[in-house]
Amino acid sequence: MFTNFIRYSLCIAFSLLVCNNIHAQIACTTINLADTVYACPNSSVQLIASLTIPTGDVALDTIWSPSIGLSDTDSITTVATIGTTPTKYFLNIRTLTLSNLVNNGDFSAGNTGFSSSYRDTSGPSSLYPEGFYTVVNNPNSVHPGFVSMGDHTTGTGNMMVVNGASSPVSVWCQVIAVTPNTYYDFSAWGATISPAGNPAVLQFSINGSLVGTSLSLSNSTGIWQQFHTVWYSGSNTSIDICITDQQTALGGNDFAIDDISFRQICFSSDSVYIAIAHLKDSIIVNQLPCMNGQVSLSAVMIPGYKATTSFNWSFGDGATNSGASVSHTYPHGGNFNTTLIMKNDSGCVDTMTGSVFVNNFVAPVPISHDTTVCPGGTAQLWVGDALSYKWSPANGLNSSTIQSPTARPRKTTTYYALIKVDSNCFYTDSVMVTVYNLPAVTATYTGEPLSCRNAIASVHATGANTYLWYPTKYCDDSTSANPNVSPIITTKFVVKGTDANGCIAFDSVIVPVSDIADVYVPSAFTPNGDGRNDHMRAIPYCGFTLEYFEIFNRWGQRLFYAIRDQREGWDGTQYGSRCEIGTYYYLVKGMSLEGREIMKKGEFELIR
Repeated sequence: MFTNFIRYSLCIAFSLLVCNNIHAQIACTTINLADTVYACPNSSVQLIASLTIPTGDVALDTIWSPSIGLSDTDSITTVATIGTTPTKYFLNIRTLTLSNLVNNGDFSAGNTGFSSSYRDTSGPSSLYPEGFYTVVNNPNSVHPGFVSMGDHTTGTGNMMVVNGASSPVSVWCQVIAVTPNTYYDFSAWGATISPAGNPAVLQFSINGSLVGTSLSLSNSTGIWQQFHTVWYSGSNTSIDICITDQQTALGGNDFAIDDISFRQICFSSDSVYIAIAHLKDSIIVNQLPCMNGQVSLSAVMIPGYKATTSFNWSFGDGATNSGASVSHTYPHGGNFNTTLIMKNDSGCVDTMTGSVFVNNFVAPVPISHDTTVCPGGTAQLWVGDALSYKWSPANGLNSSTIQSPTARPRKTTTYYALIKVDSNCFYTDSVMVTVYNLPAVTATYTGEPLSCRNAIASVHATGANTYLWYPTKYCDDSTSANPNVSPIITTKFVVKGTDANGCIAFDSVIVPVSDIADVYVPSAFTPNGDGRNDHMRAIPYCGFTLEYFEIFNRWGQRLFYAIRDQREGWDGTQYGSRCEIGTYYYLVKGMSLEGREIMKKGEFELIR
């Protein structure tokens, strides 16, 4: 909070946000105050405001007005001491917006966005001449006599490094668009970078007029110092901001500037009215006939007085309750002394007493007992004989107006029966139908696909008490939780699980059966007449039926052809002559037991 902000310049009528020199100032912070707060006469009440500040904006100061009776005028929370007269207080907030109107104020974009009467340079040891500047992340990198230091923003970013001139000319200037009749916060940081003495004296101006107090930098190097002032735009729509160095000595007049900021200030206001809370109420008793001791009681607020938000009842039979309107069921008839204690949020208390005579009892009507069903099941409800019936909720009932409806609830439901006993009296009772959860039946199979070498598998079920598997013809025990199954094709097994409540759920699992009929062709053979591996054959397995087997040389010439005879093989000759050692190719075609066509091709080696 900038405590030296000149408050009187913002107008006494600041809370209205419309005054002679603040015509269109924006309100960026949202103030949330209660419109009206009630307090007891000659008491104190706490005023609490909450603020919604846009991300990055900063609340500068808080001003309550008038100040009479307030414990603190500079905080969003204060205590107001009130006599017997209502009072209206205003809360005013001044906020600094996030957006920096200065382009490249932290020099992160380098030597852009501004003008200077100094000359720019770059590179190691480039800043020896006076009247030159550069944008770097370390002054020592451009002049060995300058200190090694980080920028003001992060310690690793850029800054404007200046070798001061002997005349006070503009070091940095920028033209900025502004809104008329608006307050702005102008801030910049400077640091001495040479230990030779004669530190810079930075002067700030807007449109040629000096603003704020000159920033005299310290003799100590590497210490960032802030310039700060508040400026009012008046009728201006565009301004030229400049920074000059008033130090004309050459030796030691070396400095860095960083984080130049020009941000808009906006204003917000809200008010709260403190009313004197008087409690003056009465009690209404509503006792309908035939309600079996049920009585409704209400606190009625007299117009012109503040009602309370706290109502505490004592019914005279040991029971209590709270609320502006309550219902209470007395255990028997008779007179009962009822007390109502009311208290508002200001601490004001009022107490009222009264007598309630209870005589609205009616004889009960029998009703069915609470019951249970599985999901999707039905329950038969009933009540004794009466003139008419009304069940609620009607959802899930085959009829809501008959004596014995059938209920099919989707979840546990309490059904209430309103029973007309005679022409004047009704009787109410209820039946709860509890809906069990379905058993969490889970079927699993973790084995490999079945094949001619592995024809039996085991499936598993959990989550129920008893089980029944389908199709049963493939199960050795369809009522087991873990039956062995022997399907001949890929089969979905469905399990029906029943829990202890008789509720049923289903799950399924697929047991895959591989179509594993195939044919094997060796990768090499040795037709050398030793009686071992002298022929290249197609070797079928698991029901594969050979249709034909062909062998080709590398030029595509067919050397061997066999039809349906898996015993026949190639002996490595062509026209009675031995074929040369090398790579040959085969094509084999056949059928599986299930009628699936299988064709394979590949290569093999002839070795002698």
